[in-house]
Amino acid sequence: MKFSHTVTLVVATLLFAGPAVAKTPPASKVSLSGDIVTVGHYRNDSDFDPTERFDDLDGQSDAQIATFFAPRLHIDAGEGIEVFYELELGWNAWSRNDPGAPNQFLPAGADGLALRHKQAWAQWNGADATIRVGFQNYRDPTRLFLDHNSGLITANWGLGATVIQAMAGQLPDSTYEGVSIREDNFVTDRFVGGLGAVYGGDGLETQVMAYALTDERNIGRPLQLFTGVAAVSGKSGEFAYWLHGVGQTGTWGNSGIGGTEQAIGTWAAQLGVKQDLGRFSWGANVFALSADDDFDGNDLSGAFLGSGKNASRSVFLTEDETRDRYDNLDERLGSTWGPFVTDRAGLMVAELALGLKVLDGWTAHLVGAHGQALNAVNALGEDAVGTEASLLQRIALGERASIFLNGLMFAPGAAAAARVNDIDRTATATLYGVAAGMHARF
Repeated sequence: MKFSHTVTLVVATLLFAGPAVAKTPPASKVSLSGDIVTVGHYRNDSDFDPTERFDDLDGQSDAQIATFFAPRLHIDAGEGIEVFYELELGWNAWSRNDPGAPNQFLPAGADGLALRHKQAWAQWNGADATIRVGFQNYRDPTRLFLDHNSGLITANWGLGATVIQAMAGQLPDSTYEGVSIREDNFVTDRFVGGLGAVYGGDGLETQVMAYALTDERNIGRPLQLFTGVAAVSGKSGEFAYWLHGVGQTGTWGNSGIGGTEQAIGTWAAQLGVKQDLGRFSWGANVFALSADDDFDGNDLSGAFLGSGKNASRSVFLTEDETRDRYDNLDERLGSTWGPFVTDRAGLMVAELALGLKVLDGWTAHLVGAHGQALNAVNALGEDAVGTEASLLQRIALGERASIFLNGLMFAPGAAAAARVNDIDRTATATLYGVAAGMHARF
């Protein structure tokens, strides 16, 4: 090739290709946050029966001190990409965990230190839409049906004042399929998908979602569940309110007497209000979960399949939000089906909470709550679950730390005693306890 032709080719290539400048990716912004909670609790008994247990030398009481550490890592990678990771290190019981032991991390279900990978997801943020993929915390608009950390794809699409929401993925199940990928498959898994919308404006927000779930965790007993959720919440000044409704229908194969298929027809509802009056505050909440009929295993199952979560402030009838110790009564009264809690007797819990700012940074709330079974036949003929009175106090040590001191008294009803007590199913001895600790954020 002649020299002139070579020069012409090089010039033409540079003109059409432009300058070869490498694009520098945007710098990532990294932030670290988290919580560390130490809580000590004591209760005079683990049930409502004071009968001496000669085979239990530890006695009746229930007490422990433990520490939980939950760091969260957030990375803004630029170009609309976010990455998030959360783990929790606990149950770090002071009387059990030994850092000098060969293996602090004991097998699942054992009494030892546990490391939980709670969330790990990536998210793309567009102009009017977001897509999040990975293990994430998902809550339906009411929390009554879904409030779990699960592997999901979630998406939001904004259309003015309306946001379209969609989700799909898997809920955790307990069916063992092997550890390696070659031993696992989708045959006994649980899949869920949902579609809905949220509309907000003028202090009022309305959300609706429809979910479809298929559950094959028990071979030969497929569960097909369709759930509709509606939630309305509003705020006017310092007054807030919420109204939730859930309905479920579907089929449960081979779950009835003689291997018959059961139809599913359940419901749940929740109503609450709260108001801040300066130094004083008050709130009320009532929720109900439907019960099954008098005949177990017939052609209809009416017991609600839920998450075990709600808006109640009670710390014994429902979950203690300071730290879930998996001993709240609403879950102990029922049974679990994978990630769901179901109670054939049904449950209604009504409560009233009164708050007072004792001093700057010191708040106290008195919570009174009562539980009732909705079908006494499924609670050995009893309907009163019991009445709780709790004093919840929190003293701020600044913006990022606080001390809490809570007192509990629970007068059990016969519907709770019949299903919780180990020996005397009619005993209703009063339960009392305290919980204290420190909660720090960073």
